[in-house]
Amino acid sequence: MTPAYDVMLAGGGLANGLIAWRLRTLRPGLRLLVLEGATGWAATTRGRSTTAMSMRRSARGWRR
Repeated sequence: MTPAYDVMLAGGGLANGLIAWRLRTLRPGLRLLVLEGATGWAATTRGRSTTAMSMRRSARGWRR
């Protein structure tokens, strides 16, 4: 049996959204599935940067 998708991403947050976009850009014929439990893409992010929020204050200097 042939799988229905080539790649499956769990979660429709910012990171997986960017991964899905880049994969589509590089391989347009790729069969891609993104599974999201919330009501929409990045629904729980609320406009915040998840990367910046997850880093300790002392580690944020790399962004400058």
